[in-house]
Amino acid sequence: MYLFLMMTWFIFLIVSSILTAAVGEEGLVTFTLYDNGASTGGVNVTMAESDFPESSSLDDEDRPGEAFAMKMSENIKVSKYLAEQPVIADRAFREDGELITSFDQLLPTSDGPARLRRIYLVAEDLEFVWPFVELGHKQEVSANVLPPATGIPILLESVSDKPRVFRVFNMFSTEEANGIIDNAVKEGLERSTVGSGKNGQDSAKKDHGRTSENSWDSESPGATAMISRSFQLTNIEQDDAKRDGLQVVRYTPGQGYNTHPDYFEPSDDKDFNFSPYSGGSNRFATVFMYLNNVTEGGFTAFPRAPGIVPTRDPPSEGMEMFRENSWERTVLKQCYSKLAVPAIAGTGALFYSITPDGRIDPFSHHAACPLTDGVKWGANIWIWNKHRYGEIRTGESRQLKIVNSLADEDMYISWEGRNLTILPPGQSTIMNSFEFHRFKASIGSYKGKAISYFSVRKNDDDQMWSIKATLRQLAKATKEDDDHDDYGYDHDYSMPVTEKPEEPELKKIPQVKVLISNHLDKVVHIYFEGEKFADIEPGKRMNVDSFESHSFKALLGGVDEAFDEYRVLAEAQLQSWDIMEKDALMKEGSSRHAMEDEL
Repeated sequence: MYLFLMMTWFIFLIVSSILTAAVGEEGLVTFTLYDNGASTGGVNVTMAESDFPESSSLDDEDRPGEAFAMKMSENIKVSKYLAEQPVIADRAFREDGELITSFDQLLPTSDGPARLRRIYLVAEDLEFVWPFVELGHKQEVSANVLPPATGIPILLESVSDKPRVFRVFNMFSTEEANGIIDNAVKEGLERSTVGSGKNGQDSAKKDHGRTSENSWDSESPGATAMISRSFQLTNIEQDDAKRDGLQVVRYTPGQGYNTHPDYFEPSDDKDFNFSPYSGGSNRFATVFMYLNNVTEGGFTAFPRAPGIVPTRDPPSEGMEMFRENSWERTVLKQCYSKLAVPAIAGTGALFYSITPDGRIDPFSHHAACPLTDGVKWGANIWIWNKHRYGEIRTGESRQLKIVNSLADEDMYISWEGRNLTILPPGQSTIMNSFEFHRFKASIGSYKGKAISYFSVRKNDDDQMWSIKATLRQLAKATKEDDDHDDYGYDHDYSMPVTEKPEEPELKKIPQVKVLISNHLDKVVHIYFEGEKFADIEPGKRMNVDSFESHSFKALLGGVDEAFDEYRVLAEAQLQSWDIMEKDALMKEGSSRHAMEDEL
């Protein structure tokens, strides 16, 4: 008994010391500050309640917590690709997903042993990305962010850092899953397609690399619940213009989906900015929900994920279903040797197509592993960081009142890229529009910095859009109005400012395809940024999507010395890297050449 009392007292002293360190006698609190989505590099910050900034402008009620995020940016480097340093954050999130708006949210955890809060800073125009922390780490999502669907808190389990992948638990009930399946059967399913149209012209087509059946559901109770929770899970404000419809998909034995990205490439439409770091829009995250248990196969695999140790061979009976050299057989092998999320009823997968600093993530390519036994039902939704690219969806006619709430700035109103009107300060206008139409408000010109967006809502007859902005937004927009060309992108200041660049700045970093061929009689291990992402068998080759100046290494065994290296060239979008013996390489002259002349 004495020993038990001593141990209890010892534990009490440890907890008390942690609390004392985190919350001092003078109302101080200590927390650990991180860059968006980072798992390392945290900095401890101590703050008094009296120092917590309450607001940064008169309009801060529309930007809660911005002043705190701006202040914290002084303590850590905030990431945003190609942005001028220092980058200032405009939002801060807690490790459980809560947006920081008050001092009390910084207090140490109180459920169980006290732990310092982890706070993540997010730059303007970017979105919060859940941190990986470490493999298998489980994070409970705050009920204030995503209320429990089944009475049990939603959990995120860290699966991969690059690409950023999580397993999701307790996000939906069995009844909701069954309801979505029943509705899909009732409405009917068709052969799944690939591609999408723009401006209402659907160019989707069937493809031999996708053999499932699917339907779309945005109306049933289960679907609307899933859509709302997906927005809450990704911490993006729900907006019909920031999502594609909920897709319900069914796989039967032999069906799957070859490796593909969810994001759009910059080359898909040169007039649309797909890069979030420069203010563009793209599919930011995918939430895939497994609606039933699968007998065999049906994983969601990420073949480009680096550093994954093979687990086991695929079932022989499954391999026999597919012919040699077919994509199904290739993907099935990868499903048992690469990163993969199992299809277990009631769970889901959350993965990001965009990195925390706003770049497209080529590691996020994924595949639906061919089903080898049973039936697989799933539902997924793509969440965009801003208004989506694609068809302009029109519904019922709606009336929209637009109010310029600014005191001294004209507001330029545009719709789907079309110039509409200039709204003076304090003035309003009435527009007849349609559901899902999206409007933009900018300062200085129609192509100027966007201050606000608005999407006409469904089932709401009379709607009002009051355009507001923080002082920081106004200052930045006014400055950038003189720094942008007619495309709305930054000028290349290596040129005279009176000249226009031939292409928007995004074209300076084009994506490049590299064909890697292994001419050796042994397996070659391909590394990028110190991490292995592929093995190439003797005599085999593979295509890699990369960017100018990216560097790759080819290793045969250990990691100390590279057998061969390759740096992506700037001259061609199609390049090849032939890995061969050194004497053959000398005779050949060079293993690097662009393939444009051959095509």
